[in-house]
Amino acid sequence: MAAAFPRKGRVESVKVWLRAKGRLPRFVAYSTQDAPLSVLKVEFYGTDTAGEEFTVAVGFGADASRLDATDVASVQDAVGRFGLDLQVTDVAAHDWNNDSYSMNTWAVFRPGQLTRELTSLQQSHGLLHFASGDIANLWAGHVDGDRERAGSRPGCRGRTARIRQPQTCRNRPR
Repeated sequence: MAAAFPRKGRVESVKVWLRAKGRLPRFVAYSTQDAPLSVLKVEFYGTDTAGEEFTVAVGFGADASRLDATDVASVQDAVGRFGLDLQVTDVAAHDWNNDSYSMNTWAVFRPGQLTRELTSLQQSHGLLHFASGDIANLWAGHVDGDRERAGSRPGCRGRTARIRQPQTCRNRPR
């Protein structure tokens, strides 16, 4: 399994939340994978304590090294490449690539990687079963993919994981 996802040479993506001045129309904008942000999407609206409206958008980029997601000016520049007239006033991001638990963002497979390794990744390893949406057959990248993977294991159908009281997916009386 480790051979399927080596840490060296992995894709390190970026996700940034931004707050923009005013109420923008809802939109989803796409760019190329070479841009600092490849996708930008309006998510929420709000009004601050001074009564000023703002828009919250989320952006995704294919290469974290192209954007300092914690810097307003860098994010403003990246958003400007979409040709949008908006003023970024605040940003929020987490460095998932260096997070000690996740060690990466969402799955970005290299050409041929998923086709070569999917069957192996979907197999159980002893009592360990992966329920990630990243390796789902139908809903890859979505929470429904997690549910698909969890429900595909005999004895797991209808069960949910419990953090404090872990259980294995075996058919046994409760």
